[in-house]
Amino acid sequence: MTKDHQVDGSRFPNFKKLEGESTWYPNQTTTSYFTPTAVPGLLTGSVPDEDALATAADQPDSVFSMLSDSYSYHVVEPVTQICSVQLCPDEAASVRQTSRLKSLFTDLKYVEGRLVLPPGIADTLPDVGTDFANFGGGDSSVGDGGGGNVVDDAFVKGHGGGKTPSEYTTFINRIPAKDSSLTLMHIKQPHQPWKYSAKGQLYNNSPIRSVSNSTNQWLVDDNGVATAQQRQLVQTGFADTLLGQIVNKVKSNGNWDKAMVIITADHGVSFKGKPVPQRVTDTRSMGEVANPPLFIKYPGQTKPKVDPIHSMTLDVVPTIAKELDVKGMYDTEGVPLQGDDVPDREVTVKDVKNETFTVSIADVKKQRDAAIAQRDERFGTGTLYTLGPVPQLIDTKAPAITADPGEVTFDDPQKYLNYQPGKTPELPMWVTGELNGPKTGATIAVGVNGKIGGTTKSFDYKGAQRFGTIVNPDSIKAGNNKITVYEVDSSGKLFPLGTNLPAG
Repeated sequence: MTKDHQVDGSRFPNFKKLEGESTWYPNQTTTSYFTPTAVPGLLTGSVPDEDALATAADQPDSVFSMLSDSYSYHVVEPVTQICSVQLCPDEAASVRQTSRLKSLFTDLKYVEGRLVLPPGIADTLPDVGTDFANFGGGDSSVGDGGGGNVVDDAFVKGHGGGKTPSEYTTFINRIPAKDSSLTLMHIKQPHQPWKYSAKGQLYNNSPIRSVSNSTNQWLVDDNGVATAQQRQLVQTGFADTLLGQIVNKVKSNGNWDKAMVIITADHGVSFKGKPVPQRVTDTRSMGEVANPPLFIKYPGQTKPKVDPIHSMTLDVVPTIAKELDVKGMYDTEGVPLQGDDVPDREVTVKDVKNETFTVSIADVKKQRDAAIAQRDERFGTGTLYTLGPVPQLIDTKAPAITADPGEVTFDDPQKYLNYQPGKTPELPMWVTGELNGPKTGATIAVGVNGKIGGTTKSFDYKGAQRFGTIVNPDSIKAGNNKITVYEVDSSGKLFPLGTNLPAG
């Protein structure tokens, strides 16, 4: 959202297109910051009981049971299993489902340990904030910036399942064209780990990994938080790309006009920085974490509408039920969003300890506007690959470095060399390193093959001065890529700090 409360079309063009033919509910709120309890609320219309698992056995009343008499299902649920084995046999009967349920028990133990153990002991446990499962290991995709190391996972193409870019596209391509079908796709984007370009290309890792204590306090200053936010915004661009694929598929099926299409999320994430935690329930972060998007394209809708009511994740299923005129609907805490009967409600969110936090919707809006202002101050208002403190430098000429000052130690400098598109597993677009001269908070510019490709600010990370910025993947060429780093003074002048290739 822009400061003018519009969808940002320059960064997220497919969301902007959707805004033009749907109803946007900008004041949507969630009831949980924790996916295993937030998603069930979306799919059932009620807050789950404290001891309920995210399964059909514990939460039998859902959008799936509601439509089971006459609908067929095309469903992927990577975190929950609200669609029962009987209704969604293909996904639930897989070996992965058995493995996932077995790992759930172990994962919950790690979560519990992070919450109740003393900090010194809790910090020795795996990070539970960067992915959904396998916190103890055994999955190469876990961890900020981690990911598979095979070329097939690096681009949006390929095989099915719902965890990697290629699997997303396979699922989308199989969206059925028939009537009385429900397609539900839980896309784990832009959730951590942040590792994808806006096109879904897997990019390189870096020692700058966990910059927050799981979902709790940030371990870096505001400039370090900004590097994480830049990556999250770029990965939101990937979610935008997937949205475009979904809309195009539904339209090519000939179903768009009569379909009810709902795009939403279970929660957000805060980049306010210290002392506000990243994603632990906190009344100071409601405007970011508790305010996910909601767009509904109603059957037959052709004109855009912005509805300012306070909608909730719990309202999605009742809204579907009213639109489809479902008879004998089960009781829900949520209400249909059609008409004038949506009540005034406070924003109440429960955390993983089942503690309740409440603010007004006015507070949420105020915090959201403050977050937008902070984001624009950090990055400007340009496109995704201009994000940084000096966006006007992007695509300008990078000064030649005739003698390497030696003030930069690149992280894995070999990754910029001998790059082979389609063969090299990771795209080297995440430029990071250690600075030997500039102080904390220095403005840094990064050149790629003769042009400035990114700007950022330095920050302290584990006792060293670090920098990191995303550059446009289109600036990375086949073969050797020359990376140059500069300090930018207050007038915009660039002072060379180092290069990954011989100076000249």
